[in-house]
Amino acid sequence: MVTEVFIKLAEKCGIKPSDLAKLLILFENKKTHSEIFRAFGWTPNFTKKVIISCSSIVKFSENSFSIAPNGINLLNEAKLIIKKEEEFLSQLPGISKELENTKAKFVKSKREYDQFFATVETVIKRANLMLKSGDLTGRKVLLLGDDDFLSTVLAKFSLISEISVIDIDEDILKIIKDQEKQQVITYQHDLRNGLPKDFLSKFDTVFTDPPYTPEGFRLFMNIGISALNKSKNGALYICYGNTDEARDRGLKIQKIVAEENLLITNKWLDFNRYNGAETVANCSSLYVLKETDQTKRQNLRGSLKIYTYEN
Repeated sequence: MVTEVFIKLAEKCGIKPSDLAKLLILFENKKTHSEIFRAFGWTPNFTKKVIISCSSIVKFSENSFSIAPNGINLLNEAKLIIKKEEEFLSQLPGISKELENTKAKFVKSKREYDQFFATVETVIKRANLMLKSGDLTGRKVLLLGDDDFLSTVLAKFSLISEISVIDIDEDILKIIKDQEKQQVITYQHDLRNGLPKDFLSKFDTVFTDPPYTPEGFRLFMNIGISALNKSKNGALYICYGNTDEARDRGLKIQKIVAEENLLITNKWLDFNRYNGAETVANCSSLYVLKETDQTKRQNLRGSLKIYTYEN
């Protein structure tokens, strides 16, 4: 577990705990201001603000930085964080075998919930990407729906502060609870009734693979944003599938994102692969969305037709 002191310093700096760990290693290696902002792709001004926020544990001499004596404990924690991140990445191939066994317990998808199972390789890729993006270490993570059992993979990484799953399907939640009862918080709920208040503005990272209808995308997207805390580093991972022959469906999704004044910071085309999702060619893209100053949070609810059989 990442210590509260480490997380608070990352918040003060306006960066993710994973990036703070890398930054402290650069300080130890006596890197210059320009070497630091090039390493992260930050602007010089933002780099300066970050360094000022770390001034109590950093020394400056001969145009480079180093760790002050009172920063040694944080530096040691940074080294441990990087070590555990590397260990988790190296364990993912083995974890994939466990995931195959977990998926085997839930054989039949439920059409009424638009369940299409992502391949084991896809779920492992998601965990890999989220870790390397700094969206797991020291973060509170929420999964809106988890019929792919991503939570059981993330539970193997000890540096996540909290993992929660909201799903309408009690069978999915039972499998997760039986396997990861100590690591994962589960909550049975229909998101058409809105996000429960205890989940509002709480999380650093949200992941969802919603029903592939514009209404489903909008609902899960808005609820995902409502679940994020108010920091600038919150990230919503959301999937959506459309074939090249149906580009208008993809355009509708782009319009929905723009209407909510959200920013697409990354998109990986055809990132996800599925079994039994022929209508979207067994693949979907993965987006990362972030709030802007113009975003207005809406905890949507109501009798929405979000599933494909309803449209």
